[in-house]
Amino acid sequence: MKPLDKPLLLESVNKTGRLVIADVGWKTYGITAEIAATIAEEAFGALKAPVCRVSLPDVPAPASAPLEKAYYPSQYDIIRSIKHVCAG
Repeated sequence: MKPLDKPLLLESVNKTGRLVIADVGWKTYGITAEIAATIAEEAFGALKAPVCRVSLPDVPAPASAPLEKAYYPSQYDIIRSIKHVCAG
């Protein structure tokens, strides 16, 4: 995501007051953290709810199929996060 389209992100957050970031990378030190930091620095006052990040947990990736299913974010995880942010 380089270059990051900061004007578009800021416009969206200023309009909606909300932000859900979904990525298949780890939560810590990933693009979701960078986007959240950008919004915290440049549009914190516009937020009506905390920034929500849907990403991998900060643990090594599993090697078995049943564990992988629980490890990777699903469309349902994203939808649940959006509903949570919009409700709060």
